[in-house]
Amino acid sequence: MTAYRTDVGVRWSDMDAFGHVNNACVVTLIEDARTELLFSRAALDARGGGLDQGLLVARLSVHYQRPLCYTSVPARVTLWVATVRAAWFDMDYEVVDGSSGQRVATARTQLVPFDLSAERPRRLTDAERAFLADYRVDSAGGG
Repeated sequence: MTAYRTDVGVRWSDMDAFGHVNNACVVTLIEDARTELLFSRAALDARGGGLDQGLLVARLSVHYQRPLCYTSVPARVTLWVATVRAAWFDMDYEVVDGSSGQRVATARTQLVPFDLSAERPRRLTDAERAFLADYRVDSAGGG
């Protein structure tokens, strides 16, 4: 299908002592993009509405490729669903410096739907799987 793209603002306070956006803040940029898709957009789609009710990051891997520096131009984050299983799915990410157009990081998260009231993981519903299928892209790239 298609990847999801969004611009995420980089804050002055995201910089570290070396003048680069701190590595943990790059993870926050990824999180901001993911929550925009899986919480805000999913809540507006009848198929994805359950995802905003409980979702945990089970695994996170980030490959930093070059420093990201603060500018007034937002970073561009592209994300897509790489793998869907019965009770988890992987999302891949590409973070691009909005001012230079250069890729600064790629990442993958493994996400697990979670039943907050039962305090345990749960399976994806058929509707959630259909919502995720809209953003499914071969893991070779985010298109």
